[in-house]
Amino acid sequence: NKIFNAITFHATDNAAENLLGTKFVFHIAVLDKKFLITAESDTGGSIDPSGTIKAEPGKDYMFTVTPENKWTIREVLVNGNNKGMINSYTFQNIQQDNTIKAVFEKKIYTLTISSDDNGKADSDGEIQVAPDSSIMIAVNPDTGYEFDKWEIVQGNPEINKISVNTFEVWLKNESTVIKALFLKKDKIKYILNFIFPPREYI
Repeated sequence: NKIFNAITFHATDNAAENLLGTKFVFHIAVLDKKFLITAESDTGGSIDPSGTIKAEPGKDYMFTVTPENKWTIREVLVNGNNKGMINSYTFQNIQQDNTIKAVFEKKIYTLTISSDDNGKADSDGEIQVAPDSSIMIAVNPDTGYEFDKWEIVQGNPEINKISVNTFEVWLKNESTVIKALFLKKDKIKYILNFIFPPREYI
């Protein structure tokens, strides 16, 4: 409140009265203007802070994006514009309403399969595999050879034998490299005979 020797404005009046020479009180109503930032996230992670945030003009507001386990950030949309795979974003000098949305996707791992020179796996090369999922692989030995074993070059997969030359490979949330190894049939028989020599009967 301030004192003037001119016109009085009352909060309830629709017009001012000219009371020159008379002291009066001047009432001013100031609106506290705020902008809104709407922050949301899809399945697979979170954004902090989230919801509808009342933002003061001229200030900066930072948002942090965090994926859940086995998920990764696909994109962050700011006012509809794709800012890429970023884990934080700051609105600077707020002068308008804004939106921010975090979008996530499940991690994808690479299974790399190779073979030695005595056979081939039917899935040689790189395969994209989702977390906690498996793939069936068949091996095809060259003539005169049999499958021996899988060499684990990278990772810690679980490999289950389904049939003589068919296997199920489970990835454990990491990229994996495996190699199919083969042996000559004669060599295999020699090893078996050495371990389990034939019995002689009289």
